[in-house]
Amino acid sequence: MRADSTLRQLGWVLVPLVMSPLLGASAADLRLTEAQLAKYDGTGADGLIYLAIEGKVFDVSAAPKFYGPGGAYHHFTGKDATRAWITECWEDADQLTWRLEGVEDVFAPVYLDEELEKVHTGQTANLHGTFKDVPDAMLKAMAAKAVERFGDISPVEKARRRKQDREAAQKKIREKIDHWTNFFESNDKYKVVGEVVHDKKKPAPPPICEAAQAKKPIEGGKVDDLAKDSGGIAYDKRPENPAVNNLRENIIAKDKERLKNAQHEEL
Repeated sequence: MRADSTLRQLGWVLVPLVMSPLLGASAADLRLTEAQLAKYDGTGADGLIYLAIEGKVFDVSAAPKFYGPGGAYHHFTGKDATRAWITECWEDADQLTWRLEGVEDVFAPVYLDEELEKVHTGQTANLHGTFKDVPDAMLKAMAAKAVERFGDISPVEKARRRKQDREAAQKKIREKIDHWTNFFESNDKYKVVGEVVHDKKKPAPPPICEAAQAKKPIEGGKVDDLAKDSGGIAYDKRPENPAVNNLRENIIAKDKERLKNAQHEEL
């Protein structure tokens, strides 16, 4: 009898310890596949709404107005859309993914001197949208004058720019991810419930959307160097060449507007 009593006492101690991971596990211990996470978009009977950023799953059920069906941010729910949190490309479902291939391009500057060099060499297929309203003859004349003034941009210089831009972009990507992760972690309405196991076989997403391409920062490169000269193409104030100065002012205005619009509402 004494042995039975001892076993029963051990049972009361051991059984809860064995069963607790199954019955009383913390919600933060959830490990969901992408298919499982997709069920938590607010359309289920339980009304639960989850979203993930960089694999970390957040419960945002407390804000159905924003994240539930019909909400402005519903497209983020039931998935890890880290890519779209960075690029703001959420119109295309293929962009709502955790894969980050090509995301650096959002932050890679457009160099005016390289764009003008493209025009001068006849490579006009992928020019930045800033130039789309400039008459072709005027653009070619500007490019010819610019290249004559600043010369060719060496492969070494372009490689240096790409390396510098890539490093800067990686920092900005990290900042963006940390910003949104901290936003959800520091908000009492939301809580971390676990992690999502990414499907590594998922195909790579398409290039970043046109809207993100249009927000790319603009750098003058050698065009800005010419500004130091009173006759520089970028800041030529002389009446006989107002179009060049107007182009530069238009570029600056568009870039300022881009930065202003980038401050979108955080909910």
